[in-house]
Amino acid sequence: MDFANTELTALALHFFDNPRDYEAFLDQNRMQEAPWEDDARSPSPGELAFEVFFNVLISKSHIGYVDWSSGTDEIVQVFNRLFSKAGVASLAEVEQDEFFHATADCGRGGAFPKLVPHLARAADRRGRKVVYFDMGSDANFPALLSLQAYERWRKAKFAEGFPVVP
Repeated sequence: MDFANTELTALALHFFDNPRDYEAFLDQNRMQEAPWEDDARSPSPGELAFEVFFNVLISKSHIGYVDWSSGTDEIVQVFNRLFSKAGVASLAEVEQDEFFHATADCGRGGAFPKLVPHLARAADRRGRKVVYFDMGSDANFPALLSLQAYERWRKAKFAEGFPVVP
């Protein structure tokens, strides 16, 4: 992903300009409310920009979801979907075997922390960088960026300091 997708850009700009449409999108596609709805407040421009950006990307499968308790097989599935979406090779059998070997002694919730460096190396071999969006929960939200996009976007921030990518 390099954020140069005109469909994503048009959708994000529409939602930024029309927050009520964005709230309807969240309700219909993500089965959730915007974080500001509970407080009956309007979002700041930076908060709205980040929320739109994140949820548009996740709705189009550019960001994965790994629950804290995910096992190795679930993590492999998430990353294979991300690799496929990025147009690069899925995890090879030898890589998957390495992952299962590395996590053989892990209890519930232990696989993902153990696999983070392995996943980074697998992405690097495919010319991608893994970034993880911190949404203040115990879940992990990985995305793959091209090396150029990573360099271009890693220091960028939305208004009020929200980073574009972690």
